Amino acid sequence: MNEDSWFSDPDKLLNEVRRCEAAGFVVKIPGYDSLDPIARGGQGTVYRSVQLGTGRDVAIKIMFEGATNVVERRRRFEREVELASSLEHQNIVRIYDGGTLPNGSLYTVMEFIDGVPLDEFVASSALTKTSLVSLFAIICDAISYAHRRGVIHRDLKPSNILVTEDRQPQVLDFGIARCIGEASPTTRTGEFVGTLGYASPEQISGSPNAIDTRSDVYSLGVILYRLLTQRAPYTVEGPIATVVNAIQTVDARPPSRVCSNSDNDLDAIVIRCLEKNADERYQSANALAADLRRYLTGDILDAKRDQTWYMLRKIIRRHRYKVAVATAAFLLLISFTAIVTSLWQRAVTEEQKTREINVFWEDTLGSVSPSQPDQPITFQDVLDEAVHWVAITTENRPEVEASLRTTIGNGYRNIGLFEKAETQLQRSLTVRRQLHSDRHVDVIQSLNSIALLRKSEGNIEAAERGFLETLDAREALLGGDHPDVAMSLQNLGRVAMENGRLAKAAEYFDRALNIRKRHFAANNPAIATVYFNQGDLAKAKNELERAIELHQQALSIRKSRLAETHPDIARSLIRISQLMLETGQPEQAHQFATDALRLRRETLPADHLLIQEVKQLLERIVDEKQ
Repeated sequence: MNEDSWFSDPDKLLNEVRRCEAAGFVVKIPGYDSLDPIARGGQGTVYRSVQLGTGRDVAIKIMFEGATNVVERRRRFEREVELASSLEHQNIVRIYDGGTLPNGSLYTVMEFIDGVPLDEFVASSALTKTSLVSLFAIICDAISYAHRRGVIHRDLKPSNILVTEDRQPQVLDFGIARCIGEASPTTRTGEFVGTLGYASPEQISGSPNAIDTRSDVYSLGVILYRLLTQRAPYTVEGPIATVVNAIQTVDARPPSRVCSNSDNDLDAIVIRCLEKNADERYQSANALAADLRRYLTGDILDAKRDQTWYMLRKIIRRHRYKVAVATAAFLLLISFTAIVTSLWQRAVTEEQKTREINVFWEDTLGSVSPSQPDQPITFQDVLDEAVHWVAITTENRPEVEASLRTTIGNGYRNIGLFEKAETQLQRSLTVRRQLHSDRHVDVIQSLNSIALLRKSEGNIEAAERGFLETLDAREALLGGDHPDVAMSLQNLGRVAMENGRLAKAAEYFDRALNIRKRHFAANNPAIATVYFNQGDLAKAKNELERAIELHQQALSIRKSRLAETHPDIARSLIRISQLMLETGQPEQAHQFATDALRLRRETLPADHLLIQEVKQLLERIVDEKQ
């Protein structure tokens, strides 16, 4: 019935493992060191190894020979490589490589995570309720990221979420994932895939197309229930028919009635995840994460939107020093219907907005034509086509319009069309201010985009004012230790550096680095970005050796976590090449610049300005060598 029970008999599984290994199943994989088995499952064995070209630790999953003979499992294995390799998130395990062994068995090379399964971590760490909820909200963020990129996991469970020593969760195993809106390429009608104890009612119904992102929300609810109570929300033992009936019909008892590690508010969040009807659940993992964070801050929960007296108590308590209780109650009773409607719409809109944006870009890309006959389509052609359609297709959907105009405006800014960028970004800001207060996260995003535009235009003073406004708003809304605050600090650091205020720039960059180190693993690309900026600052201070060291740190992280053709890797190579040239090391400079040129040629047209930039650097290096 599920991937973990491919061999339901443990002895049979062990015999299969031994048979495969005795038959020489594990072979040397070119480019990788010896294989050290670290885990076995229903599909195959996971090994730890070292990628010889980069020296990084990796995990290699190899399917049992028997498993690869089953067409569906083989296709699921290939699907994991295709889908998971498209995801670049600090809390999702990266896929580096994949291939076929001489005997036809498949293997996948992924980021090695030195961590323990989520349930084991929670059991051994004695987490407080607050710490557990905070950790789980980060997991929901990762799943939300996958959903926004069209990927449904379909097999979320504690063993597929590892937690590292620095308490960073890592989601893995997208072996049965599929894209939103596509018929499952690996599942037939009437067939169940997944893990039964964590599956949603629609997942076990045998209709693959009934599954959407809310199925993952259900699985997240089961996981959270188990972490709080150390038991399943309903029976998952006994005959399969009994388990299936429980999943489809038995309502879970509130966690607080099972254990002392929950309360009424947390009960409401968990039970909403576990609604049998998907329409009654959180409509996205992002909405679940938002409610978990409202729980931590004591704000009104979307999960309790239908409980009148709960909402009254929450808001009266918040305003007890400003308004008399009777007055507050009277005002709240009058406006209650509007409040409930607003909270419900907020939960539903997130999922709908993401779908509408994806449809818009699909339609735009399908209808765009080149601005000049017989010429290739350019990025500007795509943006111009999007502008043509955005007002028509988003009528009466202002939040979707604002999101699209922000994306279009940033695109224009990146290719130097500042007037067009201004039009789109200002329109987005206007729409968002009509919908929200100035302290809303969407309004802050628009202000930040406009400040970036001012910086691109060379108006450094206006850019700094915008970044300061953004920083103040983010600190007021999110607190001083949020990753978005670190982003604003980095922008301010770049502006201060360009103005020659190097000490202030160092202060901004140091604050940004400290925040990101508290939130992200040491090899996270977000950390590399700060090292990159600090490297530029060291160069501005004429500390060239220190600049080289910082840029090499940034490059090392980026190579370990990003795809080889990622533009940030080329940027780091160019910076190091320039510094090598400046410190009298033209041979090393030539090698770094050559690598950067190769990477950019793989992703950009031959006449692109970024390719010309590297060519000019190489010409300078050749002149220096002569």
